[in-house]
Amino acid sequence: MTTIITIIALLVIIIVCFVLYERIVCKEVCAIFCNSLVFIDQLCGINNDILKAWRKYGLKLASSEAIGFYDIKSVKDELRFRKKEASELYKNMIHLNYKPSVMKSIVLARHKLNHQEVKAGIDIVNYSYDELLTNIDFLISVLDEKTKTISMWSFGEKRLVCFQHESNMLFYGVLEGICSFSQSTLDIYEQQKPRIKYLPTDIGLKKRKADYVQFQEIEAQKAENLLKTVSDQLVQDEMSIANLASILFRKDLYFFIAGSKALQTERDLFSNVINQLQTKWAPKNIFAYGISYQNFQHEFTIGGQQVEYNEFIQKHADAVIFVISGDVGSITLEEFQLAMETFKTYKRPTIYVYSKTVETISDRIRQMHDQINKENQYWQDFANNNELRLMIQNDLSDYLQKTFEEMIQKQKEVLGHD
Repeated sequence: MTTIITIIALLVIIIVCFVLYERIVCKEVCAIFCNSLVFIDQLCGINNDILKAWRKYGLKLASSEAIGFYDIKSVKDELRFRKKEASELYKNMIHLNYKPSVMKSIVLARHKLNHQEVKAGIDIVNYSYDELLTNIDFLISVLDEKTKTISMWSFGEKRLVCFQHESNMLFYGVLEGICSFSQSTLDIYEQQKPRIKYLPTDIGLKKRKADYVQFQEIEAQKAENLLKTVSDQLVQDEMSIANLASILFRKDLYFFIAGSKALQTERDLFSNVINQLQTKWAPKNIFAYGISYQNFQHEFTIGGQQVEYNEFIQKHADAVIFVISGDVGSITLEEFQLAMETFKTYKRPTIYVYSKTVETISDRIRQMHDQINKENQYWQDFANNNELRLMIQNDLSDYLQKTFEEMIQKQKEVLGHD
């Protein structure tokens, strides 16, 4: 009799210990699932904000409105802000770990779960975060392209919508995992008041595991259908490879004319040259654009308008033209030094300097000439505007011809023929 009582007592102790251990494991797994729910939900919110901004940009693109420098900058600033927001969210979230064991597998089996599903609950956090950042980087690369097309915008939108469906699918998958636990386990978890506490009301009150399985299938099907529309669009496109190449190899070139704002005659001359080159080279899929301070907005900006000019020289200009007549201002000198530093770092923009012949040159012009000589470069002297016009026309024509030859060579390499 004593032996039987001892065995029964041991069994009771084992059962009690197992029940207590089961509660610990269930709370650990609930914390992992709920942590993932919170993060996915917040990423979906960020993705929705990006989608709104992207669609707003798309409406302007589709309506054939002029997409200006500030339009692109606004969207890129929004994307960078959302990327930083997601990074901060990922950095500040609680990163949980899970170590599998035989005992844990027994507990999970009682709730129709396994180690792989719990591990997936952790992995989807990293997967969703990496996928969102990849999408943001892709959208920024689309905006960096000089040729903005509605098809590339549409592809970007589909990536965002597809991410939303995939995230919803993962969200419902985690909810399905939570529904694997009994109501009593969920009640225990809710009573703990841990740092992570996210349990949807309908889950806390009523289990709907089968419903969430169905929801996953619906979201997965939506994502699959969306990807299929992209594939079908490519298959049905009757555009020949040559025409497609002409779009892919289109070249937009931005020529920025610096110098004093008083040189309006020289800027007009520059614009006329650009217009002639545009007419000549546009049929060959090369488009030249002349940019000056007049192309920028005129309202007050933080840091002053010169910040915008400098940013354009650094990031967007293919070539910068400096026209010096009589004297050069400190701002023009600053633009020149910025263009030189950018050229030495990125091998662009190309720099052209045209200096009007005068009897005596100022100290600042001499300083500019000395810097050009120091860099083993050169400037061109001109006596009048007719000479200046001819010089600019010849230099930019050579630049466009070289660009055209590089395009032809690249086209041959991609298309695989001579």
